Amino acid sequence: MAVMGIQLVITLIVATLLHKVAQYISPAQWTIKGLMRYKSPRTEVLWRYRTGQAQSGKKTKDRKKSQDTGPSSILNDITFSIPRDNDIELQTEEIRCSDIYNIHFCDNYEWIVNLFCSAAAVYFLTQLYFLCWPEMEVQEMNLSIIWLLVVLCNAVYIFYLLNIALFRGSEGTGEQSLMILCGFCFFVVAMAVMLLDDGILELGINQAFDNITAKAAIFKTRTQLTTGEWHGSLTVWKVFLGIMCGLLAAFLTFPSFRLARLHVDAINQTDSGLLRLLYNVSFFFPLFISILWVKPLARDSLVGLKMGRSLSHELSDGLFDVIRLGAVFFFGLLRIAFLQCHLQTYLSLAQQRFYRSKREPGRIVALELQSLVMPLP
Repeated sequence: MAVMGIQLVITLIVATLLHKVAQYISPAQWTIKGLMRYKSPRTEVLWRYRTGQAQSGKKTKDRKKSQDTGPSSILNDITFSIPRDNDIELQTEEIRCSDIYNIHFCDNYEWIVNLFCSAAAVYFLTQLYFLCWPEMEVQEMNLSIIWLLVVLCNAVYIFYLLNIALFRGSEGTGEQSLMILCGFCFFVVAMAVMLLDDGILELGINQAFDNITAKAAIFKTRTQLTTGEWHGSLTVWKVFLGIMCGLLAAFLTFPSFRLARLHVDAINQTDSGLLRLLYNVSFFFPLFISILWVKPLARDSLVGLKMGRSLSHELSDGLFDVIRLGAVFFFGLLRIAFLQCHLQTYLSLAQQRFYRSKREPGRIVALELQSLVMPLP
């Protein structure tokens, strides 16, 4: 099994670009170009709206001293309050890369996007290499699979970092219980789904287990290992997959809530009917993809269907598999296309929080008003 070949050259070139060039030309930075953020009102501006501030419990001497110091001291004391019903208007500016470096998990976001683009480049170049020399696909190990596994492990690790913060403090007991409950429920559902026959759901779990067993036997024969006979258990394999599904569901619980919230906010912020339709297609498309793997609803209903103007062509099994993979690829492109729209929707939530505060009665502390527009880290 040759490894020192064109695949290794492709891997080394892409790894070098990821290490040396990505810090200057990063695909992650392209995703934030053109985004507009709302600037938090400056303290000097809020100081002008302090008229009528309640001074209960303070002496007249303290009030006079505070008025004499004026705006020069407000940078050290921003606990004054202003009326909620004010005429302050938020200003916008284009977001820069330096604006997001102090945000939590910004480095993780930039790393996972750069790694994903690098893995995608390695995968497509490797498939092109195997397309030109088909005999090498049997002789060489596919290194692009290792790249994809590294991307998957990094993505799961980032989800782990996002959710582990809920278990570090005394607060968030409800969130912890919800994560554990979702993980356990999805583990039970995954085990129930894997009990179904392949004639209902085309998951290919049994076939994957047979392939792993056969590959392990071939690897043992080639390396001449003497560790004994391979004893693989299909039950252990399914339990392992169920545990993985449960952990993934627990990690995706709150990110899924955030995505659903962004979907609703994006629809409310747009007036275009076509854009709303595309938002809904992007949100519900995973359900359509899941139906394509239900054999009675998809393969049994579509394979053999007459196509063409003369109805002389039939949809074959191979073409149906291509359509399923194309649907997954289209879904990925659709989510990437709406990435900036979702990010802009999240940034626009600051304006909604600011104007929602205006409709409430009473006064608000200046620091609290500023945190509505740009939450403090």
